[in-house]
Amino acid sequence: MGSVLIDVNEEWMDMNFIDAASLRGVERSAREPEPPTPELLERARLIVVGAIEERRRAA
Repeated sequence: MGSVLIDVNEEWMDMNFIDAASLRGVERSAREPEPPTPELLERARLIVVGAIEERRRAA
């Protein structure tokens, strides 16, 4: 699982989603973010498991 995540991370690092100009004037929020809900954590787990399975099939 770790090697799959490393490969995905390397692919994502090569992409440019946000450039520096679009971040000009953006400030960090002063309040702490809410902790993730159990539903959100389960959704994230399903997405990761799906990505791993897709990567295995492609290999």
